[in-house]
Amino acid sequence: MKLKTSWIIIGVILFAAILATLNFPGRDPYAKLRGTERDLDATLASGRPSIIELGTKTCPYCKALYPIMGKLSTEFKGRMNVLIVDLEDQQNVARRYDVSAVPVILFYDAQGKQVHRFEGFMSYNDLKSAMAFYKLVP
Repeated sequence: MKLKTSWIIIGVILFAAILATLNFPGRDPYAKLRGTERDLDATLASGRPSIIELGTKTCPYCKALYPIMGKLSTEFKGRMNVLIVDLEDQQNVARRYDVSAVPVILFYDAQGKQVHRFEGFMSYNDLKSAMAFYKLVP
């Protein structure tokens, strides 16, 4: 009986783990990349290069950047910060960076100095080229 109970427990744990990885409607797979103005300040003070997307959840170009930012976050984990700031929720950030159109992609070096600002959509390859050009990652 103990063996059967153990297999049931293992099955339930595996099922829960699988459910946690699925993308259900209403679940934001990029939530870990989203941040507030406070997160933005902490990111810039972290001592690592950073790419920050300023956009909105309703902007189609901003939404198209989410998987790209997610891929960069995974690829450069521990070497570079990747942050998405929703300007509908963080209007102070929009004023602070004088954002008139979205998306805006900000590139920062390890000292927290802005090295480039791009307005509009950038492909994965364009982002990587800009990162190389500004020597943001080794």
